[in-house]
Amino acid sequence: MARFFRIEPAERAVKLDVKDRKILSLLVRDARMHFSGIAKRVRLSRDAVAYRVMRLQQQGVIAGYAPIVDFKKLGFYTFRIFLLVSEASEEKKGSLLAHLTAHRNVISVMEFNDRWDFEVALVARTIEDFNNFLEELDEKFSDVIMEEDKLTVLERYSSSYLPDIFYDESLKESEGAAVELDTRDLAILKALSNDAKKPYYDIGQELGIDADTVHNRVERMLESGIIRRFAAIVNISLLNYSFYVFISTMRTLSIRDEARLKDVVATNRNVLEILKTLGDYDVLTYVAVDNPLLLHRTIKEIKRSFAHTIKNYLTLVTYREHVYRPVPEAVVEQTA
Repeated sequence: MARFFRIEPAERAVKLDVKDRKILSLLVRDARMHFSGIAKRVRLSRDAVAYRVMRLQQQGVIAGYAPIVDFKKLGFYTFRIFLLVSEASEEKKGSLLAHLTAHRNVISVMEFNDRWDFEVALVARTIEDFNNFLEELDEKFSDVIMEEDKLTVLERYSSSYLPDIFYDESLKESEGAAVELDTRDLAILKALSNDAKKPYYDIGQELGIDADTVHNRVERMLESGIIRRFAAIVNISLLNYSFYVFISTMRTLSIRDEARLKDVVATNRNVLEILKTLGDYDVLTYVAVDNPLLLHRTIKEIKRSFAHTIKNYLTLVTYREHVYRPVPEAVVEQTA
């Protein structure tokens, strides 16, 4: 399965002009949009668009293309694990990282230089599967892991995978009823997970079906909301953005407060995603900014919006994302 990298220590920043930003925003919304369609939107020739996209890929700004899926509609729970690890042995720490980044259930592994060393995002079909993941982790790396905190994701409020400064309009995703996927649907999803721009004809050739069948099945997954959209995966570090996780514990979280969470995602240009969780922490807010002042303003806004209920909070500075896998192997290699 394809692995992408969105956050890393960057010694250089890639400068984008207005046209590049517009092209990037369109590809994050719909990675399968034809260059001719993009050309009309940005008022460039098709060849000029193709050249700019190729340049963004070569520069590493576009790390790849993948479907963004709704794990809940696919029958999976989503979890977060925060780990504090021993620095006594780099070799053992490296073995832990290798285990996590290669695991079939893992979506992403982020590293911090803070209260926690790592955040692991993963999916599991059942609580028992999640428990098996934890037992294996603890058995193999009990001498490395000093502390861990486990969270179940209850709700996800998301706007995009880029700060909203790149967008001219709000992002809309389908919320249709879930459908059952068979082995052929999963095979198509797996092919698109490695390259969301892959022609349907090529996928059909590999699977022994015609391109129309592939197209119809993909449209059904899009209409149901199982596939939210096809997106360009962007390395935001190369755009001079830093990534933070604002963790908060609440006294209570009412229906009105949840509506406020949605408003924060919708209106704050630097909030990429908010998760409502079950565990020691109640809300995880993912923020990308290109200067410290914006971070300060964003956190102040969140604290002000929830001043009546916020109890404790912590801001983690992301050093690197070791892996980002939008569709983990466990999702597409399940038995239909």
